[in-house]
Amino acid sequence: MPLKRMIAVMSIGVLGLSIAPAGADALGSPETAARGSAAAIDNGPTAFAFDNHVRFIVGSQLSFDTGAWPPPHIAAWYGWTASDPDGICRQSLYSEEYTTDYVQFYDDVPASARRAKFTVVTDNREDSAAGSYVDYYVDDCAGNQTSADLNAFSVDQLQEGEFSYTGTWTTVRARRWSGGAGSTARATGATATFKFWHSAGLVMPTGPDRGSFDLYVDGVFIRSVNLYRATASVRRVVAQVDMGNEPIGHVAMLRTTSARPVTIDAAVIS
Repeated sequence: MPLKRMIAVMSIGVLGLSIAPAGADALGSPETAARGSAAAIDNGPTAFAFDNHVRFIVGSQLSFDTGAWPPPHIAAWYGWTASDPDGICRQSLYSEEYTTDYVQFYDDVPASARRAKFTVVTDNREDSAAGSYVDYYVDDCAGNQTSADLNAFSVDQLQEGEFSYTGTWTTVRARRWSGGAGSTARATGATATFKFWHSAGLVMPTGPDRGSFDLYVDGVFIRSVNLYRATASVRRVVAQVDMGNEPIGHVAMLRTTSARPVTIDAAVIS
């Protein structure tokens, strides 16, 4: 397992790098000097930039927090850009959450890939947000190698008590919901508001008796969301937004559009 090296120490922000080739093999295994010396002339370094957040996936399910291992987690996309004058022939990534050492990704990805599906920690049970690092290893098609360690992104899990509400919302308890409870509206026009940095996913129960809502970000309508499903399910991401890498922060608001129940279970933000 790679060590938590701090080759590049960065604040949360867009991570743009252009790094000269290094001699480390993919995933940190030793490499002989012969490979580096046998490489063709390097026509330029690999340039890459990593997102400072993850993008949540509609339909993914937040894990049930038992209070034991593993920590709460959810599937999410992590993206980057990369280019090299000699072309890119191999990429590998490794990621851990700092506090728990939970491995969120560890694999090669296709040379053309510019995103990978991570399993990200949403609550490390100690800090206000779960911070993660990513190790990136890339070979260009001339045989030159580049690697970097990045302070990459943070994820937080907001429970229903961290939203601001208008209208009538009642606390409903259910053992399989996140935190064992949620806030439920049963009338049109009720609102729930929360803040996030770059991206967010709303976690709610769905089913045949569930209602609908409109989602707004920074006062702008994003989409309408229907929580109806033929089969009931819990802790599902029912809507997501990704506002990009700019470090400005955003406000999301949902407004109920039916008299059927809409339940705020949690939000995951990055």
